[in-house]
Amino acid sequence: MTLFAQQKGGAVISSADFPLGVRIGNAVVSYLNYIRKTIWPGGLAVFYPHPESWSVWQTIGAVFFLSSISLALIRGRKRFPYLAVGWLWFTVTLLPVIGFVQVGYQAMADRYTYIPLVGLFIMAAWLIPDLTKKWACCEQALFALAALILVPLFAATWIQTGYWRNSIILYNRTLEVTGSNAFILYNRGLTYSVLGDYRRAVSDLDSVIGMGRLQTDAYYKPGSIYSTLCAQAYYKRGIAYGKLGDYTKAIQDYDKVIEIGFRDAQVYNSRGVAYDRLGNLTHAIENYNTAVGIDPDSAMVFNNRGNAYRKLGNHARAIEDYNRAIALDPEYELAYYNRAVAYTDIGQNSMATDDLKKAAQLGCEEAGNILKSRGIIW
Repeated sequence: MTLFAQQKGGAVISSADFPLGVRIGNAVVSYLNYIRKTIWPGGLAVFYPHPESWSVWQTIGAVFFLSSISLALIRGRKRFPYLAVGWLWFTVTLLPVIGFVQVGYQAMADRYTYIPLVGLFIMAAWLIPDLTKKWACCEQALFALAALILVPLFAATWIQTGYWRNSIILYNRTLEVTGSNAFILYNRGLTYSVLGDYRRAVSDLDSVIGMGRLQTDAYYKPGSIYSTLCAQAYYKRGIAYGKLGDYTKAIQDYDKVIEIGFRDAQVYNSRGVAYDRLGNLTHAIENYNTAVGIDPDSAMVFNNRGNAYRKLGNHARAIEDYNRAIALDPEYELAYYNRAVAYTDIGQNSMATDDLKKAAQLGCEEAGNILKSRGIIW
């Protein structure tokens, strides 16, 4: 079910990004890492970046260990059937998500082990009583052993949950655990943007793009996960630059997104807004036209193009675009407000007032202030 859903969502990665040999190496090493993290939950992270390769000795060592354990437990299945059952439960149920079919960009994910780990617990639940049934004071010894195990695990759990207080703390911890991690840096940059800390957002996105330049061929290969990430980093950094008022740098970043090969309406729309802010309305309208050609159902683009036409004095075209924006989104308060401004400019005050009332009803504070100043109740 997971594979089907992820494939429909476009999250299944092609063999061009992760060849079969790379997937096999990561799969066998991940088996051991899952076991290690089960024994002691240290170094947990919300995202483990795919290494794209493991050393030969790590891969061979993992294959040898897994093969030896599997062979020994299958041979001893008559004497210790629960060990064979538990081991097969663990290895087989983990198989669909171990990475032979790569879903997402991670090397492994702790959530994938919720069902497979039942197998390891089966092994422990039957093995420990078998090993301790001849012990004197067995129950007391097991109680003491359980306490020794659980106390540090409680402490580890308490520490681990502390990393989930907010996104920034979680991403900081992940970077501590995984080191260089482009996807986490990208997400932390987005979080800083949401928080309004655009300078830190730019810094994180700089790091993502800098990592991309180290793998230029891979990052600029159309359709690869790296080109997608790099393009998104340029786009989000462009938005952050725009929020900081540096529209020239914002345009340079939008240019880079388009150069990489991403024709997205929002990229052209954002570049149009940046040109608008710089007063280059001709270039702004050119970008809005391209955005409309890609996505003719974007109310925002029509509203922005209307603003550019209004600034050029072409109120008829501006009102036409505002009309289109409102037709696409009847509750688009900003389009009503901007159309009111255009109507005011050409002396159609009655229609302007109607639009201001509608905009105020939808929550536009500026429209409400204008109506109040005129003593109009809406």
